[in-house]
Amino acid sequence: MFRPGGSGHEFIQQIRAITALQNTPIVMISGGATPKERQQVRQLSLTLTMQKPFEPSEFYATIEQFIPKERWQIHEPPKGEQE
Repeated sequence: MFRPGGSGHEFIQQIRAITALQNTPIVMISGGATPKERQQVRQLSLTLTMQKPFEPSEFYATIEQFIPKERWQIHEPPKGEQE
């Protein structure tokens, strides 16, 4: 599990070490992993892991389990930056 500036494992451990964030849902998006990496992920206090590829509708449905849709703030990218 990689992220800029450190490992995802360290990041999750840092979040869980903060009392106010201990119950914050954490959803990890994974592009694949070795059996050893999958075992490490199971040991983390993740709420859910999503395996790529997935449809945007699956992502939104997953997020809606934790954040009601009426609270979403979706910002469109500036023109010229859309894919």
